[in-house]
Amino acid sequence: MDLNLVFEKEIEKRMGEYRVKNEELTLTINNLTQEVKRLKSLENCNLSNEARKLVTIHTIKNLISFEPTFSGYIENKEAQGMRESPEWFNYLIEYWNDRNSLLDFFNFFGIEFSPWARTMKMPHEWNEEELILFLKNIEIQYVCNGDLFEKNLGWWYKEQAHLKDAFSNPKNMITHRSYTEIPWQFVFENPLWTSDVVFDELVKTIESGKQHFISLLRIVNYHKFDEVKIKKLVKACVVINKKVGYSEVRNFISRNIPSIQINKSEKDLLEYLTCEPPNANSCSIVHEFYIEKIADFVAKISYIEKCNKLTKIEKANLVKKYVLEKYSNVIVAKELLEE
Repeated sequence: MDLNLVFEKEIEKRMGEYRVKNEELTLTINNLTQEVKRLKSLENCNLSNEARKLVTIHTIKNLISFEPTFSGYIENKEAQGMRESPEWFNYLIEYWNDRNSLLDFFNFFGIEFSPWARTMKMPHEWNEEELILFLKNIEIQYVCNGDLFEKNLGWWYKEQAHLKDAFSNPKNMITHRSYTEIPWQFVFENPLWTSDVVFDELVKTIESGKQHFISLLRIVNYHKFDEVKIKKLVKACVVINKKVGYSEVRNFISRNIPSIQINKSEKDLLEYLTCEPPNANSCSIVHEFYIEKIADFVAKISYIEKCNKLTKIEKANLVKKYVLEKYSNVIVAKELLEE
């Protein structure tokens, strides 16, 4: 037996073990060093315990240098829909992007907050499945006094804070047995509304006419949708307008019609848009469809002449078409066209 070879293998084995232990110790030391630095940065505030007691949730704002994620939730604490939420919660929402640092700050000054604040999930962070669940339960997505989009943290906190894991588990919050009080402004801030799967569910919900569907139309104030999606929303409104006829639905259609192109084959949409004189900015197909429905010949020709969406060639062709239709005598029609 070669003793030198045995010794070399044993030495190599032990050196490997020592390297592993050394790496583990190095990692531990680094972590401890970082923690010490963090604690020292707080201690460098040079505040005595007595001085720290002077800093409360009511005076802490002057010490905060974070940029607000959502503005106006601290100043509006006197609004009716804000009174039920503790101030630490209002701060948490306003400085959401820096929430972990903010909560460390609270800890340092002895400001109490709920343990779930560390694991809370905001509606603008929900995944596709959670947004679709919100839509499927749209009937209970209401906020007291109709405060769906502002000054509503108090209603939200009062309704959900006592439920187990509600703020950490969106499913529990969304499917709450009574009105959820979830602020819609945060729900609509979610970037996944533009995804096809969520958007298609949105359109389906609007077409269903379920309670609170009208508020879903405000989604266009939060996201820029392409023409294809805007047209789907308009068509959904046309469908539901046949059932309910709300002014909000008709106004939504009127506002968004100018931004979409319509095909001649889309009869339902054209019929709705030409029940009365269409929006002046509607596409030429809409105007042509309306012109076809005008019974009086003089009124028809007058409309053609005044329509700014028709080109000179389109106007000429339409006038020719309707003159020939009215006057079967080709000679008379020709004379009128020449005039």
